[in-house]
Amino acid sequence: MLAVLEKPDAETPALLSSDAAYEWIKRRIITNGFHPGTPLDERSIALELDISRTPVREALQRLKSEGFVDILPRKGIFVKLLSRDNLRDLYQVVTSVEVMAVGLIAERRPSRAETDSLNTICDAMADAIKAGDMHHWTEVDEAFHRRLLDLSGNPALIKVGYAYRDLSQRAHFVADRARPEGTQAASLKAHRKLVKTLASGDPERARQEHFEQRETGARKLLAAIDGLGISVL
Repeated sequence: MLAVLEKPDAETPALLSSDAAYEWIKRRIITNGFHPGTPLDERSIALELDISRTPVREALQRLKSEGFVDILPRKGIFVKLLSRDNLRDLYQVVTSVEVMAVGLIAERRPSRAETDSLNTICDAMADAIKAGDMHHWTEVDEAFHRRLLDLSGNPALIKVGYAYRDLSQRAHFVADRARPEGTQAASLKAHRKLVKTLASGDPERARQEHFEQRETGARKLLAAIDGLGISVL
């Protein structure tokens, strides 16, 4: 789950300030605090975070390399626009990586502690649904998928999976307010079913179940975005 980041300490060394600025700006982009196409001003961000412009500039360069912002000569720095087709492409990558992850988990048959960690996240999802807090549900759901990546035990897969989930996550915060009633409950049911399959040590079934859940989730998310009449996000 992405934690809400505090402003970095003004006395923090430059490298740490750059990392903190990077996380703060990325968090604002993912949660739509900075909307698509929004111009980003180094000076304003530096003042907001109470740090120098150098670490902010370094953070923005890093975000550019990762696909979060565009830096246009003589025009400025802008939050990158994400089209519906871009989102579809990102989801295809995320699905491929996560299907591989659940296969790896099931092949080695996860420990009770590992499946318990996934079930605890599912419990938190259920609590969010009961409370009607869809923003929190989105964050807890994200934690579940990242936990799957972590449990794969493959560092390269984890790195790729995290990167593409970061890029696609802002769509979730937009779409969740337009998802049909019952979508979250159906997703939770699929998550709990997957945990049981992982525990059974059946990699083929785990891969198939997760592929189907990811495909269904992608269709519903894109439909929700279409319903909002949004062409870019």
